[in-house]
Parts: sequence; C-alpha cells; structure tokens
Amino acid sequence: MTSHTHYHKLLQRQLKKVKEKNLTSEDSIEELLRLVNESYESLERDNQHLKIIIRESSSELLEANNKLKKAHQELADNYSKEVNLLRHLIDKSGEAVQVTSEEGVMLYINQTGAERLGQSVEHLLGQYVGEVEKMFVDKKDWDEHVQDLKDNGPMIIEGRHQRKDGSIFPIEANAFYSQQDDKGYVIAFIRDITERKRMMQAMQDQHQFIRQIIDTVPNLIFVKNQKGQFIMVNEAVAKIFGKSVDEIELKYNDEIHPVKEENEVFNESEKKVIEFMKPFSLEEQFTLANGEIKTYFTTKVPLERADGTIDILGVSTDITEQKITENQIKQSLSEKTTLLGEIHHRVKNNLTVIFGLLEMQIIQSNDENVIQILRESQGRIRSMSMIHEMLYKTTNLESINVSQYIEDLSRNIYKTYHRFENVQLEITAQETILLPLNKMIPCGLLVNEILTNAYKYAFEGKTNGKICISTQLLESHFLLKISDNGIGLDEKKMSGKSQSLGMKLIQSFNKQLKSEMSITNENGLHYTFKIPIS
Repeated sequence: MTSHTHYHKLLQRQLKKVKEKNLTSEDSIEELLRLVNESYESLERDNQHLKIIIRESSSELLEANNKLKKAHQELADNYSKEVNLLRHLIDKSGEAVQVTSEEGVMLYINQTGAERLGQSVEHLLGQYVGEVEKMFVDKKDWDEHVQDLKDNGPMIIEGRHQRKDGSIFPIEANAFYSQQDDKGYVIAFIRDITERKRMMQAMQDQHQFIRQIIDTVPNLIFVKNQKGQFIMVNEAVAKIFGKSVDEIELKYNDEIHPVKEENEVFNESEKKVIEFMKPFSLEEQFTLANGEIKTYFTTKVPLERADGTIDILGVSTDITEQKITENQIKQSLSEKTTLLGEIHHRVKNNLTVIFGLLEMQIIQSNDENVIQILRESQGRIRSMSMIHEMLYKTTNLESINVSQYIEDLSRNIYKTYHRFENVQLEITAQETILLPLNKMIPCGLLVNEILTNAYKYAFEGKTNGKICISTQLLESHFLLKISDNGIGLDEKKMSGKSQSLGMKLIQSFNKQLKSEMSITNENGLHYTFKIPIS
C-alpha cells in the first residue's frame, strides 16, 4: 500500500468522526484539522518507531549473517584441515590407499601407492586397475571381485602389483565396497608384503632344513601332547611302526602298536615327565612288526610352548647291538673274574704248600739259625698268601683295602710270636683305603719285615712293650706309621756296610713302593711311609 492511499483513508476516517459530532462548519473544520494533525503526528511517531525497528533488525540480521559466514568459513577450514591431516596420515601410514570405481577405473591413489608403482598420481588416475594388479587383467575377474565384496562384505586378499619397470611385488589388500549417490566404489588399503613373504619363505626353508635334519638322524624323535597323541614324529619313528609320518600323527600308542605291555611302559614314563616336570631317561623295548625286539635308550623331557602348553619331547637311541655287546662283555668279564679268582686261589694254595714244606723242614731241623731263617721265610710267604686270599674273596681284582689287610697281617704275626704276650699291639686304621695290586705285595712284605724284626729284637731285656700301627689317607697318598717303644737299633746297622739284612729289605720294599720313608731311632724305632696310591 502507497503512502498517499494510506493518508486518504486516514482523512476519510477523521471526516466521519467530525460528522458524527454534528459540529458547525467552522468548528468542524477546526476539529478536523486537529484530528488530522494528531493523526499525522501519530503516524509520524509510528514511522519513526518502524524505522528504528527496521534499523535494529537489519543490524541483527547483518550480524547474524556475518556470524553465519564466519561459521561456514571455520567449517570449511576445519574440513580442509581434516582432509589434509587424513591425507598426511594416509601418506605417512606406509600403506597405499586406492579408490576404484565399480567399473575398475582408478579414481584416487595416494602418494605412497604411486611411488611403489614407480609412477605419478596423475598418470595412474583414470587407468584400469588391471594395469597394475595382475589378478585383474581380465575384466571378468574384476567384476567377480566386486560382486564378491557386495555379497560377503570386506575381505583381505593377496595380489601381485606391477611396477612401471615391469617388476612384480606381492601385496595384501583390505578391500570393501561402498555406494554413494547410486555409484559404487571399491576402497582398498594396500601394503607391500615383500619382506613378509621373504621372512615366511626363510622360515619355511628353515623348517624344511630342520625337518630334513630330524628325518636324517637315525634316532627316534617324537613329540606327544599330554593326552598321549603323537603330534610330531620323524621318519625313523615311522619306519619302526611300519607306517608313514601322516599315519602316525594324532594317533595314540595303542592305535598303532599292539604290544600292551610295552605301551604301558611308554605311557607311565610320559606321566612322570608331566608330573615332575623334569627329564626322565629309561631303557625301553619295542617289538617290530616282524617280531624282532629292539632296545632303545629314551630320554623324555617336558617341552613348553609359547602359549604355556606342555608337550613331551622324546629322543630314543637304538642300543640293541650295544646291549648285546655289553652282555657279551659282562659274560666274558665274569668268566675272566672267575678265572682270575681261581688263579689267586691256586697261588694261595701253592704258597700254603710251600709254607707247609718249610714247616716240615723246621720240624726236622735242630739248628736254631736255620729254624729262624725258615720262620722268616714263612712270614714273608704268609704276607703274600693273604693278599691272594683277599683277591679270591673279592670282586675287585684291581685294588685291595690296605687298612684291613695290614690289620689282619699284623694280628697273624702277633699270634706267630705268641711268646711276646707282654707286648701290646695297637692298630689305628682308617676304615677303607684302596691300594693297587702292584703295591700290595711290597707293602705286605714291608709290614711283615718291620713287625718281625720288632718282635725279635726290639724288646730284648724288657718285660713289656708296645707296637703301634696307623693307616691314613692323605690326599693322593697312603700314610703308614709303625713304631715301637723298644731298645732301638744300633746306628751302625741302619746304614753303611754294617747295615742289617732286615733294613736292606725294608729299603728295597720302600723303593718298590716309590714312597717317602723317614726313620726316628729314639725311644724305640719309628717308621713313617708316604706311599703314592696311583
């Protein structure tokens, strides 16, 4: 509505009001002018108020518009930053990102993907995907792949990408199908798995190499789980069962071996390995399909996997021939031991015969000097005879307990010289000291000579006396001490031309023993011998 029309209608309303008041013409004109003037002023006020409202509203709209523009700009900037950040992360992630249309046209590829292919991003965009992925050279293969993604959802596939120079490298892609605005896209995150393939091949080669070693060794090598199932066997195991490796794996003993008693031994030893968690070794017998019985020495150990599962690793060595040889050796050794024992017994008997012959000579002789010489000879024979008697009674033919021997010999000599009842014999012996056979005879003759001389000469003119003997193991030496509290020995008889026969014999036996000898001639005679055992 125009301002003139508005004023015209306003004037008509004022005239109507004047007429209704029935005023004179002059009063009517004045009243009309007053009303018109009031209406005009009211209208002017309304106009001013409206202008103010319009001005304020325009300012608020302008401010709101500016804020809206600013918000839009911030959103655009944030979106741009997020897109740039996403692209940066994608490029730095080490994975190639590729977006391909449903028809197989590459619509997007990041810098990493382009660099791997040895091409620029611009050159790749718009190309058919089969130009770089060899599995999609045929368009039908691509169409089937797209349909597979539609039907089954995201999937991981392996492929072969071709670089610009024609070289091929393996890839793994996480691919999924997406649809926007009635258009389909295949989005793929692609990684180069050349190193992984190389490592897998190396591991496979190593596994084959280890397997070849395991199958080459003649020992039986097997792994069982706690249920008793074979989970790994080598060719040697398969051979004794008369089956292939595949036929044995995941089988129990009783499924492939009919001998119940042998299976019970196998199972019991494996239970002990798991129960005590330590290696267990034993001899096991195994009956082959042809009835031949083999003996194996088997060691079974607990084998812990990375996930904590405990299996049983077993290694068995065929000792059948070894056991046969061992039994033959034991039999031969037993025969030789019996033979040697018989020899020692006969030597002892022969020495006893000689001892008896000397006794007959003593009975027939009236010469005290001859009798004394024969008695001394009997003593020496007795010392050797006792050694052969001990060897006959023992299973150890290489060494003798010298402490026991010296104690027995000393008491026998003491009984021989029974007239010396007032001479006390004191023996302090270590329980067991083994001396080689080649040193026992000179040692026995040495003890016999010293004790015989002591009983004969040490206590002349004395009513009583004492003889002390002690044996001791000192590291690698046998320490022998023999002493008496008799009258001692004339210094002239200990050395030089006037040396007695007994002393010469003692020194001779000491030389045979390769021992260190010391003699003290004070308050009786005191002998100390340090005899090497070996």
